[in-house]
Amino acid sequence: TFLQGIQVALTLYDKTGEEKYKRTAFEINERRKAFALLASIRSVRAKQFGGIPANLLHDENTLSKQMAAYEEMLYEEKKKSFADQKKILLWEQTLFQLDQEYERLIRLLEHDFPSYYRLKYDASVIQPDDLEIKLRDANAMIEYAMGDTILSIFVIHTGGMECWHERIDSSFHASLKYIINYFSDPNFSSGINQQFREYTAAAYTLYEKLIAPCNDYIKGKSLTIIPDGLLSYVPFEALLSGKVETKEADFRNLPYLVRDYTIGYAHSATLYFEGQQEKHNPTKSLMAFAPEYSVTLAQNEPAPSYLDEYRSRLVPLPGIKEEVDYITKLTDGDLFIDKSATEGNFKKYAANYNILHLAMHTLVDDDDPMYSKLAFTQNIDTTEDGFLNTYEIYNMRYNARMAVLSSCNTGAGKLQKGEGVISLARGFMYAGCPSIIMTLW
Repeated sequence: TFLQGIQVALTLYDKTGEEKYKRTAFEINERRKAFALLASIRSVRAKQFGGIPANLLHDENTLSKQMAAYEEMLYEEKKKSFADQKKILLWEQTLFQLDQEYERLIRLLEHDFPSYYRLKYDASVIQPDDLEIKLRDANAMIEYAMGDTILSIFVIHTGGMECWHERIDSSFHASLKYIINYFSDPNFSSGINQQFREYTAAAYTLYEKLIAPCNDYIKGKSLTIIPDGLLSYVPFEALLSGKVETKEADFRNLPYLVRDYTIGYAHSATLYFEGQQEKHNPTKSLMAFAPEYSVTLAQNEPAPSYLDEYRSRLVPLPGIKEEVDYITKLTDGDLFIDKSATEGNFKKYAANYNILHLAMHTLVDDDDPMYSKLAFTQNIDTTEDGFLNTYEIYNMRYNARMAVLSSCNTGAGKLQKGEGVISLARGFMYAGCPSIIMTLW
């Protein structure tokens, strides 16, 4: 429905030339992008600025954490071949009671604190005029809306906003899927030269459709890309701005787009600028983690059985200590290495830092990304299990300007229509980090 609305508005703009249709198309596209994430972030902000007393905020946070813990136990138990039905029934009953209590608390907050209600249910999106003002001269933004046969492109720069349709066909979709698979699961069985030719052809095809039509408006600027659908898995930096004639593999000297542009990404223009809002200034600069995986530093508390399988995958990661050590030579910071690189320390101190750098394993859950995990040093205690789930990140609040997730697949996850990729990195944005460096493979 949203895509049809965008196409109708842009068709009316083509036929009439009236600016209002162009703006309507952009507003529809903004409303369809990551709106659940935007609503969640606004709900968090409403709690911060809605005049709610500290004791009620504490109750809400406690209930959220309790519900999330029971949801995880249920999720893991139900995955087993022989699930314990008694446990499942007990946990479901407990979760139901917590959920009822949480709903009553939220209704109380909405009734007694009108500022909270107003902030929580704000459904506005950024308008093109405001966007043009907020963008600096050196920046441009490209936003996409992709259907099966039509690609809508919006280019916003300080001179205004341009938008148009592009026809896309099976060859475009084939190139798109090839590029995604090439990076996430490369297969060189057909030979390196054959792979080189296929890659260069696909990367140039995508460039011609996605970037080339925008060249007149973006030349010499830094780009913010707002992808759509499968485009969310594409590293635009690796597209090729020129046709490659050579048949012999020479990846080093290809005309990658990163040679021409600095490129960043956002879920939507509205989210991008809401993330830049002022926050508390943290007292410290850099917090860098490099866990130890060679041994499990278990204490008296036994680990839940479902975590044993996850721990068996934690082979040592070469180079991560050197990585974080070198970073602290570039900028002052505190290192958490080996036994100190624990989940407990991260939760305790992360809010005090301006940059969070996590060099560690990620365990991705493709079925439910809320249970994807960052793996810290496994010194099990009575409060933490050594795995930071995405849902736990949602229950945290950071003051950092940037989180560097130097870990596998932190930008990958399940693609949901309109919302984009539900990844571990998305949790950090929800928790207050406006700038995230992540990996797609």
